[in-house]
Amino acid sequence: MNIRKKFTILISKLFIMLLMLFTAIFAHSQQDTIVAYVNESIITSFELKNRIKLLEFLNNTKIDDSQKADVIQSMIDEKLLSQIAKNNNILISEKHIDQYMNDIVSDRGLNNLNELVNKFMISKYDLSNYIKSQLLLKKLIEYKIESETTVSKQEVIDNLETISKNFDNNTSSINPDTELKLYEISFSKSRVNNENLEKYLNKIYSSLKEGESFKNLVQQFSQGKTSLNNGLVGWVKIAHLSSDISNAFNNIFNVGSVSKPIETDDSIIILKIEDIKKLNKKPKQLSEEEVRNILYNQKLNSNLKNFIKNLRKSGTVKLKIE
Repeated sequence: MNIRKKFTILISKLFIMLLMLFTAIFAHSQQDTIVAYVNESIITSFELKNRIKLLEFLNNTKIDDSQKADVIQSMIDEKLLSQIAKNNNILISEKHIDQYMNDIVSDRGLNNLNELVNKFMISKYDLSNYIKSQLLLKKLIEYKIESETTVSKQEVIDNLETISKNFDNNTSSINPDTELKLYEISFSKSRVNNENLEKYLNKIYSSLKEGESFKNLVQQFSQGKTSLNNGLVGWVKIAHLSSDISNAFNNIFNVGSVSKPIETDDSIIILKIEDIKKLNKKPKQLSEEEVRNILYNQKLNSNLKNFIKNLRKSGTVKLKIE
């Protein structure tokens, strides 16, 4: 073998070694880090990043750094719940999970799960795990909490008058004739393509969260006749709202509330309640069964909070980030 050929082989080996070293250094720099230890399990920064992305997709909102701790806490709770479910042989079938995923696909007007994954760049694995955690919580509520939640006949009698009086102040009992003063941001679907629609909506909701006035956003984004009057739709009775609009407000109507996006045939609408005109009505006397249900739900929520509180105390949790 001549000297030139030996030199070429040596250079090639050195190049390969340097390439391997560079790859190792790069991989280390991109290495996933541990966010929290939960008993024998861990939560990684990669999992956290994917969960935030998933929640932003599901809730159509932007999660900022101030909310990151809440996301981590919910992931810790899920790990603890999963461990308790395993110890109690509580299982969630893949068929049940697939059913919920198909519902999400259908709600987005898509044909299949792969289309959803590719369009919104979310992981099927992460979506499946999140749905599983929610179903596990539901089963644990049925298994451990509902069975321990009871309301006696005497409790109903003692609270009948008080709850009936307070009921009229609850948003769930708003008179259908109550009027809402609505403003809207409305823009044509043709204005933005499907790929940019989520970014477009996130920009609007992020601006609102940062304190931007709704009327300013009307001027920036809205189209159509109402944009000429700061987005004013006018006074509308709750009874005249479509189910899509009511659902966009989660059937809770408060001054200042902003709806989720409402999709029509050719446009996207975001509504804000500027004012509420509550009409007088005769106070309703609740039945014993209605009071029992209210007391039961109050107790159930209280027991759930205590369950989660005790769950956190029972587990060994160690956070690894500031």
